[in-house]
Amino acid sequence: MSSGATDVVAWWVSVAATDAEAAEEKLKVYGSRDLTAIGDDLAAIAGWDDCPDKVKAELGVAFYLRGKVARMMGAYCAHTLPSDDTWHDASCYTMMARRIRAEGEWE
Repeated sequence: MSSGATDVVAWWVSVAATDAEAAEEKLKVYGSRDLTAIGDDLAAIAGWDDCPDKVKAELGVAFYLRGKVARMMGAYCAHTLPSDDTWHDASCYTMMARRIRAEGEWE
């Protein structure tokens, strides 16, 4: 592995550890019931009557991620950069979806 690749891996692991700690704190404050509730609404709109709860939770995460992407695009349209917090949240949402797929739930 080249030095540049090693640097990227070290940086990635460091940032991921910090992000995971922040996500844990948000999970304590917010929980995850909202994910399934939003997913239930989205599944109903789509006519997906037998949508599993874990997919509903993933839909909820996708809904929140869509909001972050909209915020990013709004910043770019205003010729500014999205905040670091917006990028952080987007990263957390993708990890939340990956956790739901791996474990069946966020919590």
